[in-house]
Amino acid sequence: MVMYRSRVFTKRFTIGGSEDVTEMTLCIALAREEKHLVRLAHPNITDDFGYLNLDPSGDFIDQMVNKSLIDIKGYSVYMDDVQGSKSKILFGGIDTEKYIGGDLVPMISNTYSSSVYPYGSVYPYGQDTKTVAVSSIVAVSASGNNGTGTNVTFLSPAYNANHHIPMRIDWTDPTDMYVPMDVAEIVYKTFGANFHPLRKGTQYYIDFYPYVDCKYRSSDWVLMVQFGYPAGNISGPLLEFPIKNFVLDDLKGFVKNGTLELADPPEALGFLVENICSLSIRPQIDEGSDI
Repeated sequence: MVMYRSRVFTKRFTIGGSEDVTEMTLCIALAREEKHLVRLAHPNITDDFGYLNLDPSGDFIDQMVNKSLIDIKGYSVYMDDVQGSKSKILFGGIDTEKYIGGDLVPMISNTYSSSVYPYGSVYPYGQDTKTVAVSSIVAVSASGNNGTGTNVTFLSPAYNANHHIPMRIDWTDPTDMYVPMDVAEIVYKTFGANFHPLRKGTQYYIDFYPYVDCKYRSSDWVLMVQFGYPAGNISGPLLEFPIKNFVLDDLKGFVKNGTLELADPPEALGFLVENICSLSIRPQIDEGSDI
């Protein structure tokens, strides 16, 4: 999640009455619908116009691992900041022996280290990225097509026979999704998204996000994601992800203060530059074998 206009403070935590995880950085988002949402100990918290590296020692979970309070970092990912705490453990490490049961979706080992994006940029997945199999992705809007409803298929079960979707699993930022390039093209066409390089002074700044109209932050579009398995025809859970979770209002401050500007004419966007947002559904090109 990108926090825009936030307040940062610190707090001392005591675990079990004896072990301290001290002076952890917290951040409250002020310019979001969920005004009381708190991000705990994010090592890179976004301020109004950039990132503040306030916690180089790692986030709250990292420090718990370092102090041997838990064995490994765990993930419970639902891609919904507020409702995420109500979801089941979907995939990732379980950090306590009190949990009985397995992951609903098995992890798949990554066989590549980076992905190539438009304009020749390379963005490494790194240690945060885990891969899961997805058998279908369908976008649904109840108000689309003059109120009669609209369905757009991005990924079908037949397609998934030889492809996979890597999804970034990070408890501090559950909004990123990487999809095959041809799937991304359908997504971008559906939501009118496009890539344009940004310019900072005389230097070009290549952003890894496509741009969309911020109107989708309040739309009723939902991604219906059917998780699958890398072998066999067993179906995993079907989850709904509101498209607004992937539309990030993180560029207006840069454009407004002149720090960044579009290298192309603003009209090339297809919407007003004042309404520019990032779409965190990004293209992925495999460098290894498919599932």
